[in-house]
Amino acid sequence: MEIPWWVLVLACTAVVGALGYRRVDVGVRVLAVLLVLEFGTVLVFDIGAFAHAPEGVSAAPLTWGAATDGSLGVALCCVFAAYMGFESAALYSEECRDPRRTVARATYIAVGLIGVFYAATAWAMVSGAGTGRATRVAAEQGPQMMFSLSDSSLGTVFSDFAQFFLITSLLAALLSFHNAVARYVRSLGREGVLPRGLGVLHRRHSSPHRGSLLQTAVTAAVIGVFALAGRDPVADVFTWLTNLGALGVILLLFATSASVVAYFARRPELGEPLWHRLIAPVLSGAALAVIFWLALTNFSVQLGVSSDNPLRWILPGLILVAAGVGVGWGAWLRVGRPEIYAGVGEGEERRVVGG
Repeated sequence: MEIPWWVLVLACTAVVGALGYRRVDVGVRVLAVLLVLEFGTVLVFDIGAFAHAPEGVSAAPLTWGAATDGSLGVALCCVFAAYMGFESAALYSEECRDPRRTVARATYIAVGLIGVFYAATAWAMVSGAGTGRATRVAAEQGPQMMFSLSDSSLGTVFSDFAQFFLITSLLAALLSFHNAVARYVRSLGREGVLPRGLGVLHRRHSSPHRGSLLQTAVTAAVIGVFALAGRDPVADVFTWLTNLGALGVILLLFATSASVVAYFARRPELGEPLWHRLIAPVLSGAALAVIFWLALTNFSVQLGVSSDNPLRWILPGLILVAAGVGVGWGAWLRVGRPEIYAGVGEGEERRVVGG
């Protein structure tokens, strides 16, 4: 019996929602177990691919020419999608004993480890397929490429386990994103930007349970719309929303870089080092602006549609609409509720705890 895709997705949504409703340490335990299993699976795959490389292991995939060949904007957008959520360590600053040191250290370690691991695995896939024909194999097999390579080098049993752990890795990613969104909603509710009821913590779990419930409801509604429209779960739901999310993250990081410069320019008394308050955010902002433009002009390629398809502009337009709503709401708060506007970012000083 074939199970409709939306049934499985809603079941995963229910599991993620239940875990997100509880305290963060429940989610962390689940994520830790899944992370170890997934890391070990990919590591074994890398070793097998390098050991059974039909053309040998070549450094050609690591050259600058290989990195810039093809649609660079598409590649960069995919990179940002792969890193999506790396900044979420800051969301847990209120749950750390030393937020300034712990958050920075966790972020640097995460980015470094992910970068090295992604690069090694991509290199292993190219080597396993054969450096000279890896592009053709990837075009023919798509997401199945990794499993077909593991079939030939490590056997079908390993491939079956790898596919199972792919599902658990997606579940872990969903749980991580869910926790992040719930904490964003809680922070905005606590400070009055959103209804204050959303800023209330659960009395027993001390979790942002209302933000979690809201996130679960929104997810179920979006899945319901795609299911009723009869859209494909991979070609439409995954491709559209992942690329849209990546483009939005690039724009948000650019805005963050500009905000850092503006914030410390108005507060010289804080004595922040020049690198932190000016040089690093300016460099990152310039790079992000270029990446955003490249991703936007190649958006039709990412969606898999023709260049004249209206979707290539409709979907990015949703980001601009959301940004416009946010700017408008902030302007209204500044004029109509200045005490709320002035208190944005005060953190635990405005904490609301309740049931």
